[in-house]
Amino acid sequence: KDGKNILFDSGNGVEDSQLLPTLETLGINPEDIDCVFITHLHGDHIGGMVKDGKAVFENATVYLNKDEYDGAGNVDESPMGTAYGERLKIFTDADVLPCGVEAIKAYGHTPGHTMYKIGKNLIAGDIMHGVLLQLTDPEVCANYDMDKAKAIKVRKMAIDMATKEGLTMYGM
Repeated sequence: KDGKNILFDSGNGVEDSQLLPTLETLGINPEDIDCVFITHLHGDHIGGMVKDGKAVFENATVYLNKDEYDGAGNVDESPMGTAYGERLKIFTDADVLPCGVEAIKAYGHTPGHTMYKIGKNLIAGDIMHGVLLQLTDPEVCANYDMDKAKAIKVRKMAIDMATKEGLTMYGM
C-alpha cells in the first residue's frame, strides 16, 4: 500500500512457520517489510518478530496500541522491544497510522487488542477462535479471552461492521 510492504502480526516464529516462505513466494524479503502492525502481544502473534535476538524485519517500524503496551508491562525490555528499539511505535487513538491503516479498539481478548481496517479488509486478530461457532453465536468465548464481556461486545461489533460495510474479515 502506498509503495510500502505492510504486515499484520508475525505468527509464532517456530521452525516450520510458513510466514517467511510465503513472503518469499511473493518476492518479499524480511528486510522489505516497512511496517508491522501488531494486534496484541501473545507469542503466536509476535513470536516471528525476533530470531536469535535480532529483528527479523530489520527495516520495519512496528506499531502497537498503547493500551496493549501498558497492559503487557516491560515491553521495552522484551526481545521484541530490545530488537526494534526506537522503531517500536506506541500509538493512541489520536494518532494517524501510515498507509491508511485504521486502528480499531477490540479490547477483551487482551487489554489493548486492536483490529486494523485497510480498504475493505478488517484484520481482526483473535476476536474469534472458533469462527464457525462464534459467527453464529458470538457470545461463546475461548478461555484465552481475558475479559469475556468485552470480547463478546467486540465480536458482535466486528461482525456487524463487516456485514454493514462489506468487509472481508481476516483472523489470525
